[in-house]
Amino acid sequence: MDRSILDSKFFCQFQGFLNTYGFLCSLTFGIIISLIVYVTVVKNFQEIKNYDKYVSVFGPLAFRQINAGVYYCQIVSDDSSLQYNHIQLYYFFIPLWLGIIVILINNISVVCYIKNMDYNEDDKKLVYQILYFPLILIFCGFMFSFGFIFQNYAKSFEHQTFLYCLAQVFYRLQGLLNSFIYGNLPNVMSIIRQKICPQSKQKQEKLQNSKISQISHNSDYKLYKEIEEEDLYQNQAV
Repeated sequence: MDRSILDSKFFCQFQGFLNTYGFLCSLTFGIIISLIVYVTVVKNFQEIKNYDKYVSVFGPLAFRQINAGVYYCQIVSDDSSLQYNHIQLYYFFIPLWLGIIVILINNISVVCYIKNMDYNEDDKKLVYQILYFPLILIFCGFMFSFGFIFQNYAKSFEHQTFLYCLAQVFYRLQGLLNSFIYGNLPNVMSIIRQKICPQSKQKQEKLQNSKISQISHNSDYKLYKEIEEEDLYQNQAV
């Protein structure tokens, strides 16, 4: 890699942003997947638009980590105080826990809903499998967070080399898991549209037909009563 490129302040800031805050992409798209499953299954949306195009394209792009060995940029600070490290931890863990809460609420809502519906066992298993994806993405965020802790607090421990190597293992494992997740997202979104959406649409149509049938029945009954009353009135007049 050309060193002059790395000397560019913009390039270094951009690369540092991706490396330091890249795991937020895992949270963002984990939440998106859980929301899509929630509104599809629980809210009975009739169709999902081509979300997979945005998720599968912008997901890896937003998360991609640029690492060129010693030619490496990341967001750092001259302030090495404990207070700065604590602030960094808040940056990493507050979004993580908020993401976990949102995803767990969505997943629990979906699981409770399908248990009370007439989904067959295969469809239920399919939904459960899809719900694993946002949870795995959250796990990737944990990897990055723990890696950050080990790397920033290694100076406070005796086994600095071991902790640093462990942090690097977490980073690489996170990248591997994200590659797997993002690589399978188009298939997951396709399954959601093909399997879950049609069923939700059928339920909507069935509900609509039931309402129409009820309205029709009520109209026929009302018409019958009007005719009966009119006949009774005419008989009384005679």
